[in-house]
Amino acid sequence: MKQTNNFKDKIVKIVEENKNEILKDSDLKNEYFKLFKKMAPPDAGHLDFSQMPKDIFNNFDYNLFFKKYNDADVDINIDKYLPNNVNKDKVNIVVLVNGFFSNKYSKVISKGLDIRSLNEKVDCEYGDVEKYFLTESEMHENPLTVLNVFLAMDGVYIYVPKNIAVKEPIYLFSVITDQEKDYLFNQRVLCLLDENAEASVIENKISNSSKNAVICQVNEICLKNNAKLNYYNLSDKTEKNEQKSNTLTTLSGYEYTVGRDAVCDVCSIDIAPDFSRSRINFRMDGENSEAAFNSFSFVPNNVVNYRVLIEHLTDNSRSNQKIKAIADNDAKFIFNGKIEIKNGVKNVEGHQNSKVITLSDQAEVICEPQLEIYSDDVICTHGAAIGNPNDDLIFYLQSRGIDEKQSRLMLLDAFANEIFDTIKDNDLRSYMKTISLSK
Repeated sequence: MKQTNNFKDKIVKIVEENKNEILKDSDLKNEYFKLFKKMAPPDAGHLDFSQMPKDIFNNFDYNLFFKKYNDADVDINIDKYLPNNVNKDKVNIVVLVNGFFSNKYSKVISKGLDIRSLNEKVDCEYGDVEKYFLTESEMHENPLTVLNVFLAMDGVYIYVPKNIAVKEPIYLFSVITDQEKDYLFNQRVLCLLDENAEASVIENKISNSSKNAVICQVNEICLKNNAKLNYYNLSDKTEKNEQKSNTLTTLSGYEYTVGRDAVCDVCSIDIAPDFSRSRINFRMDGENSEAAFNSFSFVPNNVVNYRVLIEHLTDNSRSNQKIKAIADNDAKFIFNGKIEIKNGVKNVEGHQNSKVITLSDQAEVICEPQLEIYSDDVICTHGAAIGNPNDDLIFYLQSRGIDEKQSRLMLLDAFANEIFDTIKDNDLRSYMKTISLSK
């Protein structure tokens, strides 16, 4: 009997049965659906998924979400997702509901900022965005990215015009409403910063469904010359159901293109997610470009998986990766980071460092630092450390009258705060520091 792949075969079957609703009359969607059918399944040896638990694909039992969206049918309290120290009237709020842009809940207050449904932008001005879609040829090798092209029903278009510095942060919420079935949702984010533009984006994914949900998302983010972006990807949240162990799985791809003199700072925070997998690529595409990726993960259970690639394509570019994680119980934390410097590129500096604390003998940690350098004129470093909490420091705190449990929590909070301190948004940084790892 021919062995079938549950993940790929089920998706192909559903799309074939619902072509008019899913593929519509889009040549691009049809082209990528054909490509997906020819590709090997994600768990068939693709490097991006080599460390992922196989059951995410082998036991795939989700329906594809392609229902039509109507704002009037949705009732969401967005206020509860904002940090409690943030005034909702002083920030931009962008909301995707089940993969569709919501005019009802989105609110733009910053002058000059253009935010709208990605479908609306494509329908009206496709030429403006076509050049940014699928700009990375390697994306064609990734089955989940290809899948997202033909399954995404909508998304959001964020444009910061030339010489505009957006002072108010942009909060981007992806919300899954209650559903009657387990669903796979797909959406896209296109974020463009023109020359000398500045902005901060704070992203959250939230599931209010009593069923299991998967969000597959591709973000394409482009910084033109001298642009500055702070991008914060905060913890995925699931409103837990008492009758059922509902989960939120996020499969995300982020493609950052950093132009001349541009600065891109990215911070990713995972506090007890159900399952989070992120593929993050930086293309240092202009001289004097800078990129930083800072990450903290607290993984008491389940899996957090990061795969980060920084490509230095031009002279005088700099990058820095700082990854920290705490793994407990039978959790699994995976980090694969790579710095790649092309032949002939000069005066490049790239650094990568990962530190993981394990609180359990059953926790599994995989850290794979990589340097791929084809030039002599570089400064590159990498380091990785995995271990238990420092017993000497715990003993010292106990000698000052602090009990063992509280001593450990103090050390863990201090460990996380090194990443939180890199957050440039004052309100967000203050809020993150109120989160205790004991909760």
